[in-house]
Amino acid sequence: MKETRHIMTDYIKPLPATLQARIDGYLEAFAEAANSEGVHISSHAGLLPKIHEAWAYSDFVAQNCVRHPQMLGDLLDSGDLLRAYPPEEYRLKLQAALDGVHDEKRLSAVLRILRRREMVRIACRDLAGWAALEETLREQSWLAEACPDAALQLLHDWQRTEWGKPLAEDGSPQVLVVLGMGKLGGRELNFSSDIDLIFAYP
Repeated sequence: MKETRHIMTDYIKPLPATLQARIDGYLEAFAEAANSEGVHISSHAGLLPKIHEAWAYSDFVAQNCVRHPQMLGDLLDSGDLLRAYPPEEYRLKLQAALDGVHDEKRLSAVLRILRRREMVRIACRDLAGWAALEETLREQSWLAEACPDAALQLLHDWQRTEWGKPLAEDGSPQVLVVLGMGKLGGRELNFSSDIDLIFAYP
């Protein structure tokens, strides 16, 4: 634990006194959790000053890194923390993560885990200055689109197996349509936004 703590504090940027005590607490807790789970981030030491800045600005980012040190290790090792995603990235990640999921409980768990990882990534990139505002809004909107879409595909198949295909009056098959309203519809979703959805059949 001392080694991880030493690595973290060696690279931390001096902070205002009002923030320093809080960040010290996060650093201590992260070092303990990382060592407990065998997470090593020393090879990414050059990125730590910016990550600590993000911790200073966001309790959400800091607390989730402390609770899930493997998540931060994965974000660093994969390179995802330093790159912008293309439009289909979230859909591909969800497709891979949901492969083999066969019940709603597991579906919900996988969605929560992936959303947490990606929201920490988006927030950290934004607060560290690695992403422009337009990218941050766009990626949050892409993520918010991809999650219900991936869930809908699975739920449609499960419900069809149990209840049969939903049909229109003329007998043609229908798929539930999810409409994103407001900032989601305009792809301007921010961190404080709810998503407003309308569910309908064609």
